[in-house]
Amino acid sequence: MKDSNYTPVENNPSLVRDKSSDAIININESAYKARLLEIEKSKKEAQQTEKINKLESDVEEIKNLLKQLVSK
Repeated sequence: MKDSNYTPVENNPSLVRDKSSDAIININESAYKARLLEIEKSKKEAQQTEKINKLESDVEEIKNLLKQLVSK
């Protein structure tokens, strides 16, 4: 990324500093894409965990209802 708005970060060719905001920006596109994939994977895992927890709760509720029916 050859732009006068950015200054290379010392000892790291993948990073530049935005002169106007002082933000550090990663210009390594493959690392950026890999990170996006990690984030997406993490979100999917969290959704799956949430679904599993909901199913476990539903099964527990069904078991309790069955126990009530059997005891009557």
